[in-house]
Amino acid sequence: MAADKWRCALPGLLLASTRAIFIKRGKIHRQALRDAMAVLERGGVLGIAPEGTHSKTGAMQEGRAGAAYIACRAGVAFAARRDYRHREGSE
Repeated sequence: MAADKWRCALPGLLLASTRAIFIKRGKIHRQALRDAMAVLERGGVLGIAPEGTHSKTGAMQEGRAGAAYIACRAGVAFAARRDYRHREGSE
């Protein structure tokens, strides 16, 4: 989750209670990478938006390397999933 967007807001407090990993946008956030690796080492599950964000239109965006990097470093498989809940005109 983007730290600048969620950290201080009420939804951010709720997300923190679910052990969400907040990231700093626009640079490599090494602590977030370590936290993600620790989750996987404990046998946990991560949900990652490979695009680095959620699409406002529902269209797929170009992926970034973070999800693949974490999976390769941890030696785990990952499965891509598309969120079909967002439909044009559903806002």
